[in-house]
Amino acid sequence: DALGDVIAEVRQHAAWALGNIGAEIAIDPLTNVLQDTNSQVRASGVLALGDIGTIASINSLTKALQDSDSQVRANAVLGLSRFESETVINPLTEALQDSAPHVRAIAARSVGRFDTELLADALIAVLQDSDSQVRASVAWALGDIGSETAVNSLINTLQDSNPIVRERAVWALGKIDNSDSAINPLINTLLDPDSNVRWRASLVLGDIAPELMITQL
Repeated sequence: DALGDVIAEVRQHAAWALGNIGAEIAIDPLTNVLQDTNSQVRASGVLALGDIGTIASINSLTKALQDSDSQVRANAVLGLSRFESETVINPLTEALQDSAPHVRAIAARSVGRFDTELLADALIAVLQDSDSQVRASVAWALGDIGSETAVNSLINTLQDSNPIVRERAVWALGKIDNSDSAINPLINTLLDPDSNVRWRASLVLGDIAPELMITQL
């Protein structure tokens, strides 16, 4: 039994192999891998469960969100994000509060795949995250959802200290219907010190307010 081998690398490759096979019969042995003492083996087991992609693996992936290793948790989020089922929304939303920034960032992008305003409040709460990668991912997710609830919060994010976050906020505002209140703040963003932010603002304004954009040229 390669999954029980004394060498961690052998166990890790065995987990990968089961994931590549993609058979549902592999879920039970891969679930047992989540108890392995080696975090890299556990991380590989979680990826394999995500690759198999059947509803039966959701419970195991959800449990992996409590793992002590952040990469295992990140892989669990990636695995859960592959499902269209609303069953994964709650665990993905809880992952927005993970202690590791890269896990929170992945969770934000994953939550954004679900086109529902019900998730907007959970994302808005993380828009003030201490990590810029997380804030950028949240802004992107709010744009994916097209959340009208998030317009004011995204307008405030145009003042973020990180240019990538500001650029993502501009993009998100351009994806949201009925965001007329953002037009003047976006016009101000044409004076942003970062060229990528200015470029994005010009594109967005060209789409949502072309006549006003002409007066700015």
